[in-house]
Formats: sequence, C-alpha cells, structure tokens
Amino acid sequence: MSYDGFVAICHPLQYTIIMNWRECAVLAIASWMCGFILTLVHVILLLRLPFCWPQDVDHVFSEILSVLKLAYADTWIREAVVFVACVFILFGPLCLVLVSYTSILWPILKIQSREGQKENFSTCSFHLCGIGLFLVTAIVVCMILDSSQRKEKENNLSLFHSLFSPMLNSFIYSFRDARVKNALYRALQMGSV
Repeated sequence: MSYDGFVAICHPLQYTIIMNWRECAVLAIASWMCGFILTLVHVILLLRLPFCWPQDVDHVFSEILSVLKLAYADTWIREAVVFVACVFILFGPLCLVLVSYTSILWPILKIQSREGQKENFSTCSFHLCGIGLFLVTAIVVCMILDSSQRKEKENNLSLFHSLFSPMLNSFIYSFRDARVKNALYRALQMGSV
C-alpha cells in the first residue's frame, strides 16, 4: 500500500501504467511467498525437536517461542532464527514504509493548494495509522524485556496484536468515507445532548 501511495502521489499520470495487473500480482505473490517461506522454516525447525506430551502452551495462542520452551533440547539456534526472522519480517517492511512515505512527503509539501496537501496527507495518514498500530505492537511483543510480569504483558500484547489491531485497522480505514465521518459526528452530537 505504501508503494501504491508513492506511485499515486509522485507519479499520478503514470499510475495505471506502473500499477498494472502484473505489478499488483507480483507484489501480492511476493508477500505471500515471504509468509509461506517463514512458516516453512519454523515448521522445519520444530519438527526435529523432541517434545514430551501432554503439555500446555502458556500463551494466548500457540506462537513459536512458547512452543520452543516446551522442547527437551537446546533451542538457542532456533531462537536465533526466530529473532532474525522477526527483524526481517518487522523491520524490513517498516523501513520500506518509512522510505516510501519520506519520498511521498516532499511532493506533497510542494503542492501549492492547502486542499491538495490536506487530501494527500489524509490519504497517507490512514495507512500510516494502520501500519503503526500493527507493526509497533508486533515489535513490542517480539522485543519485550524480561520482568516479573513478562508472561502477562506478553499475553496481553499478543492478544492486542492479533485481535484488536485488525479490528481497529478496519475502523481506521472506514474514516476515509465521508458518510462514516458524518454519521459518527451526528452520533457524538446526539450523545452529548
């Protein structure tokens, strides 16, 4: 989406040529393949570990670090792979989004009309809110510091990341529609009366 926004704002006359069906398919397939390869690596790393069943995973959902803690073997190599994957999967897209939106910022600031700047900023702001909500909570979950309440904090953040972020993401994007904004504004006025 950040690349789409970059092309739409920085190259508006060439948008349909650059963002054709083939380009969209390549971007979608690349993102799906990254997810598939990451999952495959984790499954291969887990299949070779000895486990003693039955055990409970002390987590909201069965994420890989919680499963690794149940293994009766040395898992430091697997934990290092998980850490590298977190850095690749979280910080890679974050850097790409930041580079893309930094490239978008300069053309927006060159727009003469305030209305044009406002419209372009509002288009970008919804995507940045969604990305920020999703990536920041994921980064905090992956990089949480050790503490006496670590497990509780980790469970709460994981729940927020997996449940509330997607829910709030659709709520954020619905504010791009003027009818939704007007309906919320009317509802807030009726509630304050």
